[in-house]
Amino acid sequence: MTITAPATAVARDGLVALAGAGTAAISGLVLNVIVGRGLGAAAAGSFFVVVAILTVAATIGKLGADTGLVWSMSRLLARSREADIRRTILIAIGPVVLAGMSLGAVLFVAAPHLGPAVNPHLLRIGAVFLVAAGPVFALAAALRGLRGIGSYTVVQNIVLPGLRVPLVWFAAAAGLGLAGAVTMWNLPIVAGLLLAIPLLIRKLRRLPRTGGTRARELVREFWGYSLPRGASAALEVTLTWADVLIVAALTSPAQAGIYATASRFVTTGTMAEGALRVAIAPRISRLLATGDRAGTAELCGVSTQWTVLLSWPLYLGLAVSSPIVLGIFGREFTQGAVALSILSVAMLAVMAAGNNQTVLLMSGRTGWQLGNKAAALALNLALNAVLTPGLGITGAAMAWAGSVLLDAGLALAEVRYGLRIAVPLGRVLPAMLIAVVSVLPTAVVVLGRSGVSISAFCATVLVDAALLLLMVYPRWKRSRRGR
Repeated sequence: MTITAPATAVARDGLVALAGAGTAAISGLVLNVIVGRGLGAAAAGSFFVVVAILTVAATIGKLGADTGLVWSMSRLLARSREADIRRTILIAIGPVVLAGMSLGAVLFVAAPHLGPAVNPHLLRIGAVFLVAAGPVFALAAALRGLRGIGSYTVVQNIVLPGLRVPLVWFAAAAGLGLAGAVTMWNLPIVAGLLLAIPLLIRKLRRLPRTGGTRARELVREFWGYSLPRGASAALEVTLTWADVLIVAALTSPAQAGIYATASRFVTTGTMAEGALRVAIAPRISRLLATGDRAGTAELCGVSTQWTVLLSWPLYLGLAVSSPIVLGIFGREFTQGAVALSILSVAMLAVMAAGNNQTVLLMSGRTGWQLGNKAAALALNLALNAVLTPGLGITGAAMAWAGSVLLDAGLALAEVRYGLRIAVPLGRVLPAMLIAVVSVLPTAVVVLGRSGVSISAFCATVLVDAALLLLMVYPRWKRSRRGR
């Protein structure tokens, strides 16, 4: 595998985003441990059910404005339309604030009527914070579109998840119960908003205040792109959390807590893909705005290569060592081991498919992505209806795996044949081989045995990481000399 100069450039540009994503991932894992061990499986299930509903509601409340701002800010800068940036942000934020207020009011009123799996008091606590959730994500996205990846990372990946860990820990340690845990989980949203506003104001001070496109045209341009993306994002986050809600409804809160804890490892493993998406999305938008498909394909190949190198080792390890990993949360959580293995294997294929979702979004094909998400969610609900009643959380994992594989396959086909952007397989296949060789042999030999201790698990992880570094570093160094 040759890691070329463009690859090192993407790696360097994505380093800040990757550090932030790593911080968010570690914070998420620690939070899962705090909730699982501090509250128990049943209470954790109630907690994650409320978190699922709030996450879906917050995503709906964004109306797609977060992705719309990344797309529009990048295009406006690429086309020297700086005078339109201020008004575009104002056009985006107003409806997002109103949507958050409306959704919060609806959830507050509807909370007692959402079924026995939902604690209405907890949901009402979270509903109050929805007015701030959409704006903080949208403002952070505007920072990202204006090439402020560092500021975006601080708000989105450090402040929000980082503050949740000590706050939720305090709630558990102080005996504040589920109400305290939900409150503390939501408080960082306010902190993130108070930080994002001055950071964005500082960026906007450098831009012209007058001139530019008429407001009506900006509204049509921005919301014509963003609203379909908002719908697909709502379907996407529903797809991510639907299984937790279904398991809670069809089995028990305890089973939902176990499944939620196992499935959160899946989102942890996407940190590399997410960090690279943060780094490359504005670039892809600029490349496509100028019609450079070859440059887009090269950039996607680079990002897919690094995504595989950074995510496959984790998913391979999780697939083999799922009982050990879940045992950290308590003995009862090991019931989700088979589900975690199924989810991890599915994510190997999803990560190898690359950042096609970003290409669709930055090309303006939000309608295509909306169709993909609708098909994936429909399949997920159908499979859950068939599999979950009999197989429990294992069936839910199978349903989720089938739906995300469908989503990834549709996006891959659309980018390759619809947009005619093909990622070079010569980049991806060697990265897959390196990940397998560096991780799977030791994982199978050591972690595949029963009764493996946590210390042996940690030692194996360190050995695998060292092998991966030894295989990648010489190639990266040669590419640096060849620049």
